[in-house]
Amino acid sequence: MGQGRFSRRNFLKLLGAAPLTYGLGKIVKALPTSAGQQNHIIILVFDAWSAHNVGFLGYKRDTMPNLAKFANSATVYHSHHSSGKFTEPGTASLLTGTYPFTHRALVLRAPITAAYAHKTMFNYLSGRMDTVGFAQNVYADQFLYGAGEGLHRHIPFGTFNLTDEVVYDLPIFSHDGFTAYSAFEDGIFQHNHKYVSSSLILGSANSTRISYEKFIALQANQKGYSNGIPESIESFTLADMVDGMISTIESLDQPSLLYFHVYTPHKPYAPKTRFYNIFKEDGIKLPEKPNHPLALEKNKGIDIADNLLLYDAYIASWDDELAKFFSYLNSSGVKENSHIIFTSDHGEMFERGVSGHASSLLFEPVVRIPLVISSPGQTERKDILVPTTSVDVLPTIASWCGLDTPDWAEGQVLAGQGGAVDPKRSIFIFDSQYEAVFGSFKHYSIAMIKNGFKMVRYEYNEYSQTELYDLTNDPEETKDLY
Repeated sequence: MGQGRFSRRNFLKLLGAAPLTYGLGKIVKALPTSAGQQNHIIILVFDAWSAHNVGFLGYKRDTMPNLAKFANSATVYHSHHSSGKFTEPGTASLLTGTYPFTHRALVLRAPITAAYAHKTMFNYLSGRMDTVGFAQNVYADQFLYGAGEGLHRHIPFGTFNLTDEVVYDLPIFSHDGFTAYSAFEDGIFQHNHKYVSSSLILGSANSTRISYEKFIALQANQKGYSNGIPESIESFTLADMVDGMISTIESLDQPSLLYFHVYTPHKPYAPKTRFYNIFKEDGIKLPEKPNHPLALEKNKGIDIADNLLLYDAYIASWDDELAKFFSYLNSSGVKENSHIIFTSDHGEMFERGVSGHASSLLFEPVVRIPLVISSPGQTERKDILVPTTSVDVLPTIASWCGLDTPDWAEGQVLAGQGGAVDPKRSIFIFDSQYEAVFGSFKHYSIAMIKNGFKMVRYEYNEYSQTELYDLTNDPEETKDLY
């Protein structure tokens, strides 16, 4: 792990958390392992990772050459979409196999509705294999708590981070993470409000501790990260996250479903120093697109362009670190014997007056996400062009285990994994982040993709319109046919 790590969490792990983390981090590296001989299902989610910014998926910049090499012996999906445009709906759909209007994790910090909280991939497969979950995004981590006993091993949020800034993931709250998060992170320390605490004494003490930890972490890593150390509330390094992925897989001593949700390349974009300006002078001109009526940053064109360069550099930095991970997969035998999935919960966009994913827009950069699947023994690349969606992942992994598609799931087994190739299939993307979770939908964005076209309905007070795009002949969505 990185230098400057505050001792509180490590001390607590030694006292009482070791059974919970099952020998992760440095401890697990000393244990005998047979991970390479087991038939695992490993799902790696890179947060806010857009297919629009990946070279081997059509982007002009070669942002991920190491993943591209790995994909040469995997199945690559070129029209794969998240069913939502930010963490809650996108992650919940991946875990439950249902669309956002079903699982109702529609707004920031919303849980999956009680009717579906235990209808996750962990709960469905827990009788067939060990289930292990980790999320470096606090909102995704809440869904792991919601899976209850279906998730056999829940790796705490801050296990691989440099600093300790949240309270809810301490061992004492291992069965009440959601309640602890609401009480401490949302209630007392208010991490979502720039650390403006509701407690004068606790807030001041906590802010001092956090400032000290960040200073130590920065001092130890500032040469490697000229734009600041990566953060997901807590600070971390890309190298530590790769080591964390490897050590977690090494800890699997029986066939396991592993869900590993990494915050990179989510904002704040923190590329390594040597990648900081890698694309600045490449001469590539990206299409200019007019601001959309629902854009949030209409007059910040220069800032948006700068953020795009940082985002691409951050992806390239992450890919550079992943070279070690790909080498491990090959040398350990894990790739030969396991199903390995690389995907995301949603994308990012840097156009039309939007930087990131905070708007209500459903253009391809924010909803088309990578999906790369390596199957046991696969040696050649397969390319799948038909539309697929994140709700297809659960039915697919169920089929790998000899199980039927869950009766609640709204997806189907993926093409290329035994599922039917249906070019006329409809898939959906839905956003209603400003409504009550259980209310009717009065303000929303919904998209349907079918036959190579995407129809989008925006229903808001300031903009109530339908848009239609030909994704085959106009993949940049520059001409509204409606």
